[in-house]
Amino acid sequence: MSGESELESWLEEKQSSFLYRVLADCEPKPELKTLFMRLAAAAEEQSRTWERLAAERGATLPKGFKPSARARSVGHMLRRLGPERMLSVLAAMKVRGLSVYTHGMPTG
Repeated sequence: MSGESELESWLEEKQSSFLYRVLADCEPKPELKTLFMRLAAAAEEQSRTWERLAAERGATLPKGFKPSARARSVGHMLRRLGPERMLSVLAAMKVRGLSVYTHGMPTG
């Protein structure tokens, strides 16, 4: 795997974490807020895995993360319009966990 692949994967996980945190901030239902905070934490953990792999392979990743203009725009729209109106955009951004808006929270 090349350093570029590690960078792309790291950026993808960091972007996912950013969007999950925005979703959690927008969500009034405590159970959905918790779900998206857990998904954000899982994406952060996965980004740390990519950091370790990159270091092992001698690849350099950025010191900090700044969401892309696209992710920042989606975050802004989420805050203004709410998650339910942004489902197709979130799906295009490969955000997971959206079925809670169409099928409800899993039971059991």
